[in-house]
Amino acid sequence: MSIKILKLVDGSEVVAEAHQGAHVWTLTKVAVIQAGEDPANPGRVMLGIAPGIPLAQDPFKAELKIDDKHVLYAYEPNAQLVSVHRQTFSAIIQPDSNLSSFMDKNLQ
Repeated sequence: MSIKILKLVDGSEVVAEAHQGAHVWTLTKVAVIQAGEDPANPGRVMLGIAPGIPLAQDPFKAELKIDDKHVLYAYEPNAQLVSVHRQTFSAIIQPDSNLSSFMDKNLQ
């Protein structure tokens, strides 16, 4: 499986380890991409990810299957997002070398 961003028909975007089958996507390590205003810098947008299936017994190992008809498109994320995703789902605590630069992008 490779890390992909999937845009879903409801407008949400998820980043996950993804595999496309015949008519179904299989996702693990699912996270939702969220944007919000930086309270310290009004007008500046911050991006972040949050566990996509937080109520699963083990969100780090849970597998999610999504029918093709619910996926508008999929693409490869940039290296910074891949790094943040790997850090988020890693059992090893790693330094956030790319986390702050990714989270603090100005999206004007």
